[in-house]
Amino acid sequence: MQQAMIVQQQVLMIFIYVTIGIGCVKKNILTQESCVSLSRFALVIISPCLIAGSYIRPYDSQAAKGLLLSFGLAVLYHAIATLLSVILIPKREDQKHRIERMGTIFSNCGYMAIPLINAAVGPSGVFYAVPFISVFTVLLWSEGVILMTDRERVSWKQMFVNPGFLSFLVGLAIYFLRIPIPSLINQTIDSIKALNTPITMITVGCFLAGVSLKNILKNRRLYYVGVLRLIVFPMVFLLLLCMMRVSRWLPCAEEVEWALLLACACSAPASTTQFPAMYGQDSVYGAQIVAVTVLFSVITIPMLTLMAQGLF
Repeated sequence: MQQAMIVQQQVLMIFIYVTIGIGCVKKNILTQESCVSLSRFALVIISPCLIAGSYIRPYDSQAAKGLLLSFGLAVLYHAIATLLSVILIPKREDQKHRIERMGTIFSNCGYMAIPLINAAVGPSGVFYAVPFISVFTVLLWSEGVILMTDRERVSWKQMFVNPGFLSFLVGLAIYFLRIPIPSLINQTIDSIKALNTPITMITVGCFLAGVSLKNILKNRRLYYVGVLRLIVFPMVFLLLLCMMRVSRWLPCAEEVEWALLLACACSAPASTTQFPAMYGQDSVYGAQIVAVTVLFSVITIPMLTLMAQGLF
């Protein structure tokens, strides 16, 4: 129960950040242009510091095995989510199925999940969550682009030469090669990491400022997409972890389970809005999916946490 309450407090704090972002745009404190700049800052500076900085820790052989387990489970989750999205969201002429699939396959596993994982599991949980974020990043720039464009393939450069994946490689090098990091650099990275949730979730609020809540509440299709993203996909993953008895595989396996479960239980990512805008799809519909999943995640994530406590 205590863990569920901790997660609920963190989710409410994230919701407050989103509300602040909406208010800043409504009151002309921030413009959409400044929000785009903040989003780029988060992508290019904050996110790499968060990912690479998670690996600045003493090497441990059991933790290294936990990383491999996390990576394998992350690939498994995204494969299952992709399959379920094809089955549960059939193609439609209006092409909105593309955005719905993106909003259900992918989660806000970096910006929203990290503070939840840090609160519920601790720094070790963040350490085990980074492989999930890295798999998400590679698939976003491959599967995500294919979803939006109908291309049969994308370039290797697009998949792997991006801030998220490159910072993951840097982090792995730091960890496995045991590269010493000066204290001043480490402190600087830690201070930048602390900006992750406030900046990114305020930015999400900025993008949601132009979304009509009335239109969202009238659209029943959004509820269906929200149920898939927040309940069905995480529940399938939770049941799979329990059936496979992953918690018995390694001493750190339960921490890995918690980190990945919280990562996949979050709202639709901001890319659900950004990618449709980049590739000529309906970005407003993407923003509506983000809005409804952020709104209802305040209820669903603590409920899932409470359920997982009885199963793990």
